[in-house]
Amino acid sequence: MELIMEAIETAGYKPGNDCLIALDPAASNFYQDGKYVLTRESADLTSNQMIDYYIKWAFSYPLSALRMD
Repeated sequence: MELIMEAIETAGYKPGNDCLIALDPAASNFYQDGKYVLTRESADLTSNQMIDYYIKWAFSYPLSALRMD
């Protein structure tokens, strides 16, 4: 996320004003044996912990929520 924020600013835009970040994490790709395995963070998270992880990001980065019907 930090790299994305840096890229936005390097391109001359202001995150949160000029653009937002959308996520499509495809969580099923890193869900193994009842846990979300975050290899880079060396963490295995429960569903509730994964939700908390996303909430932390929502308060830290300019995320956009998209609804696709």
